[in-house]
Amino acid sequence: VSLGTAPRFFTIVGDVTQANGSDEFARVEESLAKLGAPWIPVPGNHDWYDGGVAWRQRWGPDNYSFDTGNLHVVVWDTNLAEEDQLAFFRNDLAILDPSQVVIALGHASPPDAVADQLAELGVDYLFTGHWHATRRVQRGRIIEWSTQTFVMGSIDQSAPGYRVVTFS
Repeated sequence: VSLGTAPRFFTIVGDVTQANGSDEFARVEESLAKLGAPWIPVPGNHDWYDGGVAWRQRWGPDNYSFDTGNLHVVVWDTNLAEEDQLAFFRNDLAILDPSQVVIALGHASPPDAVADQLAELGVDYLFTGHWHATRRVQRGRIIEWSTQTFVMGSIDQSAPGYRVVTFS
């Protein structure tokens, strides 16, 4: 697919591996080396069977953020306890310019109470993948986009694939 403009980044919203094996991490790294766009890793439950040891050794932190243009991108580990997730968001968004659009990349869709708190903290969009389905959900002030996995198919019978997102 030709996008016309090179993407600012590429992500897989969790379950980058199936069983958290070192051979799987190596195959992913080999494939991503050919990519040509910065890869933003997001941990999923299948990547976390060892509590994140292999993930952190290979790909670094499981919670982090960065800015690109007027977007503030928050990567968060949905494997952690809800209060730990919220504490990370509170800390990260505390000094953010309110004019920035905030997108959060996580694997599992958060419970409604957590999504409500994320909205209060300033999150505008969630991008998730745990449900292996293509869906758009309005969650109060937040819009959540879930994208089915490319390899493992989808439970809603939509074709596996990817999503191209443009903010202007």
